[in-house]
Amino acid sequence: MGKPQGKRTEFPPSLPACFSALAPPFRLVFFGFAFVSEQPLFLHSPPTALPSRLQQRGAMAVGGHPSARLQDDATCSICLDYFQDPVMIIDCGHNYCRACISQCQGERSLCPRCRIPFPSDNLLPNRDLRNLVEAIRQLSLQPLEKAARPKPAGGGPKMCEKHQEAAKLFCQEDKAFLCLICRESRAHKAHTALPIEEAAQEYRDQIQTFLQKLAKERDELQRAVVYNRHHYQQLKSIVESAKQRIGPNFPKKESQTLMPLLNTCEANLQIVTEASNDLSCLNTLITDIEEKSKQSSFGLLQGIGDLLNRCEQETRRPRRELKTILESIAENMDLVNTRLDQYAENTPKKKWIKENVTLDAKTAHPRYFVSDDRKSVHWAKSRQDLPYSSKRFEFARCVLGKKGFTSGKHYWIVDVEDGDYWAVGVAQESVDRDGELDFEPDEGIWAMARYDDQYKALTSPPTLLDLDYDPKEIQVSLNYDAGIVHFYDEDKKPLYSFRSIDFEGEKVFPFFRIGDSSTSLYLL
Repeated sequence: MGKPQGKRTEFPPSLPACFSALAPPFRLVFFGFAFVSEQPLFLHSPPTALPSRLQQRGAMAVGGHPSARLQDDATCSICLDYFQDPVMIIDCGHNYCRACISQCQGERSLCPRCRIPFPSDNLLPNRDLRNLVEAIRQLSLQPLEKAARPKPAGGGPKMCEKHQEAAKLFCQEDKAFLCLICRESRAHKAHTALPIEEAAQEYRDQIQTFLQKLAKERDELQRAVVYNRHHYQQLKSIVESAKQRIGPNFPKKESQTLMPLLNTCEANLQIVTEASNDLSCLNTLITDIEEKSKQSSFGLLQGIGDLLNRCEQETRRPRRELKTILESIAENMDLVNTRLDQYAENTPKKKWIKENVTLDAKTAHPRYFVSDDRKSVHWAKSRQDLPYSSKRFEFARCVLGKKGFTSGKHYWIVDVEDGDYWAVGVAQESVDRDGELDFEPDEGIWAMARYDDQYKALTSPPTLLDLDYDPKEIQVSLNYDAGIVHFYDEDKKPLYSFRSIDFEGEKVFPFFRIGDSSTSLYLL
């Protein structure tokens, strides 16, 4: 091999030009250091103080097996792996991987070992050292630093960092790995220490118990959140609408009575919102427990204390019954809206008008028979052959009133005693006449109905009305300007209200539907 060119050719006269072989079958000559005795010989004096991990690495090599010393000399002190493209700092003779020393260079580059400054171009490729590394690789020797390092916690036995002994015990109080020396120390002597496998099994059983309990809580909470989601959205809209109705001109005394109720409702709505966050936290914790359960004994014990604390905190977290909370909100909002309606009624504004509603036969489904006076509807014996009308409902079985409204307060009364499959309410003029309808606000219909022996508000999904009697009459009250549709029975008892409706300035009409041949509706 030829002599390197440049500054590096001027060796101190006291050093030999080459060195004898380190170990058979090698005969090695490389720049920077060589084994003259049991110690490496540097071109410059070695540093007086090395970083602790370098001292430890040197201590393992000195006086040990020749292969250990050989591995030490072939290991980069920065990455602690075998040299990759080794270069030597000409000024001090220390060797590093080119990539490693490049990361350490800055405006003023210092050797990581001896702290001697050096120009960035004073790096010389060390081909002999590279050949040494290749020879060691062929012998399949592992880098010394890697061989001495403890295995990861998720793998084999963990090493005690303090005593460099195998950790064979686990302290239950401190949730820490112990070697036999640690076990006899004052810090742990009074503690309970179990063998690794025994401790792992004990904690594995604990987290499985938590997993079963948390999974049950998660499933119950998820069902509650899904079941009450629509009710929550509806109540949230009602609360927001009520707050808007309490404007600056609202009487101060009334406001002082109603605002605390509204604030309580908003606070309870926040609790329902937080239930969704609780569900997310539960899912994350359950996933973490499942992943921890799959790990080895050492992996499971690593960080087990933090996981157990999370489990205990989550199981102690109070879970409020969402249905009860929402029912409380609904009761308070009924009271609030009743007071608001009373105030609105007593305010000198437009009065309620009793409308003499008649049916528009041109809108009636072909299976409907509308009376000559346009005041009642029932099923015809068969589908009628009627002249085409763009107003007619061809598929959805319903009929509209003749007169529509774009403002004001209007009400009409429907006799619903004859039959048990009907719906009454209001519909926008643009409601679909040619296709099937879902009979809900998104379709432009706000109605209440009776079917399947139940009374329901036709929301999406329908809201079950808790009635223990059968109303004989239904009063439909439309407050167009306020965006409200009320339903009352014959005794003026409130049954349901749609609020915060945006009719978008569109005309709305009385809406009627019968679902079987045994039902008839009569306008009073």
